Amino acid sequence: MVRVRTRTQVHLGRRGTIILCAFLGVILLLIGISLMSKTIKMTNRGITVEAQVSNIQVSRTSKTTSYTPEVKFKTLTGDTVSVSLNKYTGRSPYSVGDNVSIIYLQDDPKTIILDSFFNKYGFPVIFIVVGILCLFIGAVKIISPKH
Repeated sequence: MVRVRTRTQVHLGRRGTIILCAFLGVILLLIGISLMSKTIKMTNRGITVEAQVSNIQVSRTSKTTSYTPEVKFKTLTGDTVSVSLNKYTGRSPYSVGDNVSIIYLQDDPKTIILDSFFNKYGFPVIFIVVGILCLFIGAVKIISPKH
């Protein structure tokens, strides 16, 4: 019998794991704050318009089917812009002809965000809450004495 030894296992220990948790919390919190900042800027500087779903691109692989809705809208200057939304797997929440409210940047009309609470604030809030939890758990475990 041949034995092969590898040194790929990393053991951080209790303290290392706690510090890693706190560090992860800081990173997630910073990402969440950055996403929230971008969303607030987009909401404050952007222009809200109604867009219409003009097409839904379907992509099939052996395991999944994904749907990418495309929307068209007119800018304040009268230009018609076509933009793809996020890709959805499973089933598309939109049909051709549906109207959706979007926010676009006047300087860059291809930069859009769907005008709904979750699309604007969902991911930033999730990152911030998970970051605070990890940071809190890490800080409490670092401060509390060993048992």
